[in-house]
Amino acid sequence: MNPKKELFKGSVIVSVITFTGHILSTILKLLISRIFGIEGFGFYALLMTISRFFTTLIEMGYPQSIVHFTTKFKIKNDWENIKYFFIKGLTRIIIFSLLLGSLLFIFKDYLLGLIFSSNNINILFFILGIMVVFAINNYISGMLRGLKYFKEQAIIFTSLYAIQMISAILIIRFLLIGKPEIDHFLSLGIFLNIIALSIITLIIIIKILKNKKGEKRKDIKLLNAYSYPIWLSSLLQSAFQKTDRIMLGLLSSIQQVGIYSAGLTFSILVAFPLKAMGPVFQPLITELYTKNDFTGISILYNTMVRWALLFGIPTFGGIICFGEHFIQLFGEEFIVGYRIMIILSFSQLISTISGTSGTLLNMTGKQKSNAKIITVGLIITIILNILLVPKWGALGAAIGTSISVIFINAFRLKVAINYFGIKIDYLAVVPLFIKCTLLIVICVNMIEINRVHWIITALTYTFVSGIIVYHSLYENEKTFMKRKIAETLNSND
Repeated sequence: MNPKKELFKGSVIVSVITFTGHILSTILKLLISRIFGIEGFGFYALLMTISRFFTTLIEMGYPQSIVHFTTKFKIKNDWENIKYFFIKGLTRIIIFSLLLGSLLFIFKDYLLGLIFSSNNINILFFILGIMVVFAINNYISGMLRGLKYFKEQAIIFTSLYAIQMISAILIIRFLLIGKPEIDHFLSLGIFLNIIALSIITLIIIIKILKNKKGEKRKDIKLLNAYSYPIWLSSLLQSAFQKTDRIMLGLLSSIQQVGIYSAGLTFSILVAFPLKAMGPVFQPLITELYTKNDFTGISILYNTMVRWALLFGIPTFGGIICFGEHFIQLFGEEFIVGYRIMIILSFSQLISTISGTSGTLLNMTGKQKSNAKIITVGLIITIILNILLVPKWGALGAAIGTSISVIFINAFRLKVAINYFGIKIDYLAVVPLFIKCTLLIVICVNMIEINRVHWIITALTYTFVSGIIVYHSLYENEKTFMKRKIAETLNSND
């Protein structure tokens, strides 16, 4: 299949699942903020930040590497090495999790006191549990991505955790007597996730064991050699992404972490298409790079950026117009997060304009270049947060982080262009940008006049922007959409 068509076909499926996963994740956060308050939500957000960083540490770059090797082995129908690499990688992740867990217990007083200002040992168990859950989840998702089981990997990667945690919070909310404690919710949620992942892992191992075809086992050191540069890059990327909330926890307060995280929740929507297309993009890029098809890489990358902007630009406009109402879903005390949401959304739009250049570099052996850029960006982030957070709290963290995001994405794209000769046709989305800007101005004025309820205005904005996006599609894309809609309607009949 043509890589461009394969990207489109895979992305449509993954987009629906990923969007559902994001909704579930948002519902989870809203439930936490409503039941446990701004301090409880801030604690959860900080806990997730620390756990996610340690997840990157124990993964050792394997989730990305397993995509690379599984894709290559599958091309040759080499199931023996697919099975061998998957089991070996998973085993090493589990062993490293135990080693890191032991180390964290040794320094538990320092970790808990410095970041959480608490000596509650349960916090450490929560960190370890969430860390293992996400490490295994990411690794399984990478394996399925390499096999091109995009639908299955998207469900596990985007929705499994949220579903289990929502189930946990509903169970303790309605089945337990008395006021629910956040410790009860976290304990049950982690337990449900571990059970679900154990079952999924067992099913995958049984499935791949049935395939007998394969070549002589490759040296497992190949996995390590490919993983370690990605590991360094991933650690730097994770540190960069988590620095804002960690610095808020150290230099400000748990409440500020909660407000910042609420704004971040909606801002991520702007970059949603890149997250949806990323899993499909990785194996396709590996295939094209293996064939030295740089023209194909450029076409695929250019297509991905244009599609992402068709969604990102109207979404950013919607956040400008209605973000103040969205963030109040967390509670009235979160209203101050509106400006934070706008700033973070703008940086996400810049990320969308740049495309998944970091993924491209990692999947084509240019991990070191990516790592150098992230290192500089991380240093800038730390310096800006130290300067801005004590004075402006969550707003300062948003400004500092956004400046760093813009820097990193600009230089990543520059490096990708130098390596692969990528040419992105930004002129194709200029009419969309102009039309959406006019629509934003009209909607903002309608809200200020306050003669029409904001929900009606939001629905109007969604409908009109949808029409604008549709007319921004190429004719072959419109034809494809019409055919898919017709097929869906016929199947329902």
